[in-house]
Amino acid sequence: MDLRQLRYFTTVCEEESFSRAAQRLHMTQPPLSTTVAALERELGIQLLHRVQHGVVPTEAGKLLALRAGQILRQTDELGAHLRGLGTGSEGHLTVGAAPAFSWKYIPEMIRRFTRLAPRASLTLLDPTPEIIVEEVLRGGADVGAVVCPDMPLFASQYASSLHMLIVGELPAVAALPLSWEAGDEPIDAFELQHLTWFLPRDNPRFPGLRRMAEDLWHGWGREMPQVQEVATLQTAMPLIAGGLGVTIMPSSIREVQHTQMTTRPFLQQIPPTMAVLIWPKETEPSPVAQRFIDITIEFSQLPR
Repeated sequence: MDLRQLRYFTTVCEEESFSRAAQRLHMTQPPLSTTVAALERELGIQLLHRVQHGVVPTEAGKLLALRAGQILRQTDELGAHLRGLGTGSEGHLTVGAAPAFSWKYIPEMIRRFTRLAPRASLTLLDPTPEIIVEEVLRGGADVGAVVCPDMPLFASQYASSLHMLIVGELPAVAALPLSWEAGDEPIDAFELQHLTWFLPRDNPRFPGLRRMAEDLWHGWGREMPQVQEVATLQTAMPLIAGGLGVTIMPSSIREVQHTQMTTRPFLQQIPPTMAVLIWPKETEPSPVAQRFIDITIEFSQLPR
């Protein structure tokens, strides 16, 4: 038995007529009758009773029609699933995204992705940037989304192993307790020199905000303020809200900032941080990952 024979036979049983079945299958009746007869000879049993107005299945024919229908449905479902995997409309995608990237870009990117790949599943991870890079390189995440304060240095470290797509620029802002005046009036960084600055621990595998802040103060010819290390920028937010210090953050913090915290642009010219999508060069992305990459490329080109 093959799938063609089973499809022909079940259609005949459903229509109870060779002529109607042939019409539904877009073929002539003789080859349809020949195929069903060959199936009966192969099995050595009668599958159909010929009656006055057509055909009806025998007991064996009823069982074959039932099981054949199940097989055909499973085959069709499998084929559709495989085609979905091949086109990227199905499959599983793992994205490692730094929170500063997620705050600004990930919600809209996911909305676009789910519209074009409604049957795909997605896991969103939010480890520290250096772990995101590590996960992408080892295959633990399909793509990564990081915010990079020093794009040239990052590119020099990973250009040979990672594809890099700049999604957007995020200006640096001062994150301050509410005791500071809110608004868009720029603040002089030197006014904050006597305060504690909360900054994530720097890591040689990823040039982060700590390095950026140190380079800025060195370039200004000023002593670096006192720094208290925090695990992540999210960790710093309640500390700043509590009035214990300040920090420098990508402007995406404005999307989710603590209700007891405010932000202001700096008076000094500070290079923006870059929101970057990364994926490995060593392996081809899966179709579902490629679909997410294509969506991000299109998204990155939209005027903002």
